[in-house]
Amino acid sequence: MSNFVTIVPSNPMITFTNEFKDKYPSVFTKTPKQGLSSRYSFVDSEALIHKMHDIGWDLNRIINSRSRTEVSKMHGKHMMIFRDRSGLSVPDPRNPNKPMFFEIIATNSSDGRSALKFDAGLFTLVCSNGLVIKSANLGNLYCSHVNINYDQLHEMIGRFNNYVDYGKERIAKFANHQIDKQTAIDMASFVAKARFGQDPTSKIDPNELIMTRREDDKGDSVWTYMNVIQENLIRGGNLSRNQRRTRSIRNMNVANKINELVWSAAEQVVGV
Repeated sequence: MSNFVTIVPSNPMITFTNEFKDKYPSVFTKTPKQGLSSRYSFVDSEALIHKMHDIGWDLNRIINSRSRTEVSKMHGKHMMIFRDRSGLSVPDPRNPNKPMFFEIIATNSSDGRSALKFDAGLFTLVCSNGLVIKSANLGNLYCSHVNINYDQLHEMIGRFNNYVDYGKERIAKFANHQIDKQTAIDMASFVAKARFGQDPTSKIDPNELIMTRREDDKGDSVWTYMNVIQENLIRGGNLSRNQRRTRSIRNMNVANKINELVWSAAEQVVGV
């Protein structure tokens, strides 16, 4: 589940409606899950949003993990995706008229299961998907809920800028490397393990995962195929071996694994 958030850059403060807070309670909780050790370091996600806004990074959207209990609803893992106010982007090789935005993805929870983590991400307008750049873990920040350190955030932004150059270089390699259909099928089978387990071809024909959904996706480059594979796995709608249509991915961890594997598969194909 996701929500697109519009924040006017000139606003000195960010305000959220009660309706919005009720939709994303894990982001706005002010206490950790009961029963955690006194040594647990709680990070206030709302405070982080304000701090990121202060240094020029605006909240674009929030993705919640699927919650089955009240505890996970209030304290479960969530992703906050930020974009640089200057609109840091690069043209999509599939359609140069459509930009791809570099993003910072902050993953947090207050249930004691995961620390605050930042990753570099890339959002493509062609298919409205977010690719997490593999190996672009910007590091974990262990911050007190009383005071999130600006110096730590600025250091993290500095690491992010290095990954932007890395991302641009990789995208160019992916876009300029043409592959045959069998190589694309092999890529799809490798990435599909994140969703279907170690033997994905027993559950879905890999040909289903390289089927294009739009004109922009017609082509034989690694870049085109990796985006097609990612979208088919995450959005679903493909015919499985039991003749049923696959469902869209709602599990944040599975979606993240698909993102990581599709980038890794592309790097293996181009030899970097």
